[in-house]
Amino acid sequence: MLDNEKDKFVTMLQATMTLYDRELSKAVVFLWWEALKQFDFMALREAFSRYVTNPDNGQFAPKPADIIKFIAGTSSDTALVAWTKVEKAIGRVGAYSSVVFDDGIIQGVIYEMGGWTSMCHKNIDELPFVAKEFQQRYRHYKSMGKIPNYPKILIGLAEADNQLQGYKSELPVLIGDQQSAIMIMNNGNEPKQKTLSVVTI
Repeated sequence: MLDNEKDKFVTMLQATMTLYDRELSKAVVFLWWEALKQFDFMALREAFSRYVTNPDNGQFAPKPADIIKFIAGTSSDTALVAWTKVEKAIGRVGAYSSVVFDDGIIQGVIYEMGGWTSMCHKNIDELPFVAKEFQQRYRHYKSMGKIPNYPKILIGLAEADNQLQGYKSELPVLIGDQQSAIMIMNNGNEPKQKTLSVVTI
């Protein structure tokens, strides 16, 4: 949200809590704002509306985590979506090219699990176990609200060989949203490339 949307947000929050006979102190309103200001106001308005009409838990006053769940899904949901993105990239891009994902947690977890080429070389019998480990690691970081340390680029076979031979490396392939992947690369821990190729997966 933008700073000038704070009044609208507070009005919506107070109206919602009135449904549950709850009054909010300034300190509690501040905590709500800090927890949710990262989201678009219209997405929040939709999430509050869906929450209060939800027959499973709408009878209880919401907490910030409840609203976030309606916007972003549970950590299990997002971990499965993240693994699906990785699995598609393995099939479409493969181990030869270097890659940059549009999600720092994906980038970090793959690095922790041995890197991109290692991930691509898992055989079909190993994949269910790899998927489970990846999702467990992803959920851990997501639930903690943390992003692990990650390299700017997950190195593929071609770049690894070029580095050994002293040759110029091929450009990395961006996986997913281009701008987000560029941001991930700029915030990582290895030298960045100047120009990029783009693959949307």
